[in-house]
Parts: sequence; C-alpha cells; structure tokens
Amino acid sequence: MISSAIKSKIRSIFTISRNKLESYVFYKIIDQDLKTETYRLICINTNGTFKCSLDELIKDKTILFGLHPLQSCLIGIEHGKYLKGKGFSFEFSKEFAKKKAGQYQLLYLDREGKVAFVDLKTNDRHILEPIEIVDDPPTISKFNACQAYYIGVLAAFNNLNKLQTDLKKRSHLKLIKSI
Repeated sequence: MISSAIKSKIRSIFTISRNKLESYVFYKIIDQDLKTETYRLICINTNGTFKCSLDELIKDKTILFGLHPLQSCLIGIEHGKYLKGKGFSFEFSKEFAKKKAGQYQLLYLDREGKVAFVDLKTNDRHILEPIEIVDDPPTISKFNACQAYYIGVLAAFNNLNKLQTDLKKRSHLKLIKSI
C-alpha cells in the first residue's frame, strides 16, 4: 500500500510536468507564402516541416496553441482581419479563459474594448487596449498562446473599427473652395 506522502509527491511531480508541458512551444512558423496564403511550420521536437493555410491553422487548436505567444498573436491578427473583411464577428470562447501557462491571465473585456488582465506573480491588474498589448512584445509574450491569439483577434477588430470610425467622422467634412 502506498502512503499518502508518496501519493502527494507523485501528484506534485505530474502537476509540475503538466504545467511545464503546457508552457512549452511545440511549433514555430518559419515562413509565410503571401501568394498562396500558407504558412510553413516546424515541429520543434522533430524538426519536421509542414505547410498549412490560415484556415487549417485556426481549426487545429493543437498547432495554434502550441505556437509561441507572439506568433499565435500574429495569427490572431490575420484571422481577425480576415473575419472583419468578410463581415463576420468573433465570439469569446471559454477556451480563452482557461488558465494554462503564462504569467498574465485575461480577466475581462470592458465596454470600450479594453482588455483587463492580471500579473499572476505580483497580482497587479492592468487595463490596456489590445493594440497596445500587441505592440509590446514582452507583454504579449507573458500570456499563454491561446490568450495571445484572442488578443490578436481583438486588436485586428478594434483597430479596423477605429479606422472605420475615423473615416466616418471625416466623411462629413467637405472641402470648400475659396473665390
């Protein structure tokens, strides 16, 4: 019979290794073909490469969430541009709220489109525009890949929304020629 001390030690070993596994980057984007809109990825452990389209990459969560947060964020931006261009919306999924790896954890999205998140080490709370988070590589790198992807999509949607709003505001102005 196994004692409770040994059982707890075994559980802690598996918990630590599972957390390390989730924070590990399994894939890396090494090339992008703009003509065919495909990405070439490398599997970190085997150095095997393969190609996939943006649509395939989005649908395969194992690959998408196995990327580095910076690359996952960039895929989110591309996906957000695509969705916005086609007139689709993007809904929050519970997948994005799950705590996996990462120093920062998403909390909520406010009415103005700002992202609230917490630093799990210091317990400091921050509220920033998604584009501000995307523009700061050290910040986006502290999220897990899943949440970095979501922030990328939000940045694409908000950025396009702001550009369209600015254009609408300007459209009512007319140039009047002087005599």
